[in-house]
Amino acid sequence: MTTKRQGPPAGPPRRAAARGGDVVDAVLDALVLAKRAHALLPPLPAGLRPAHVRVLAAMERLAPGGRARVSDINRALGAALPNTSKFVNELADMKLVRKVAAAGDRRVVLVETTAAGAKCAERYVRRLHARLAEAFAEIGASECAALRRTVGKVHEAMRRVCSEQEPGRGGTS
Repeated sequence: MTTKRQGPPAGPPRRAAARGGDVVDAVLDALVLAKRAHALLPPLPAGLRPAHVRVLAAMERLAPGGRARVSDINRALGAALPNTSKFVNELADMKLVRKVAAAGDRRVVLVETTAAGAKCAERYVRRLHARLAEAFAEIGASECAALRRTVGKVHEAMRRVCSEQEPGRGGTS
């Protein structure tokens, strides 16, 4: 029977059952805190997923209020192009973005936010990110950057270990 981790332990530190156990516990506890922090984000409307908000955020960074190419959005996200295209299509189905062909080259697909998409971006990207930027400034850019690098390394290590332990696990998500 497995028990669900409830977060960082209260009281004195636990003894490590195996070499490096303290580090493992500390990293797993940090991941629990990260999940709790992420859960504090405002709830999204039905059908809108965090990946959709990331697309809107990438569009804001690339061309605030303008048009961005799908390939540029993809590069900004660091995602696989089919995933980015899927998210853009889902946003288009929700009428939050509109896809248009570029004037000079009809093969190039540009994405622009609709009025509803701009309203969504205002609430879930511009306002929220501005407030978070103020709060994160107190932490410092270098610590925030170190957090991102460290979480990436932790993800890769866990993906590698878990895929070795259970082949088929540990995809790229």
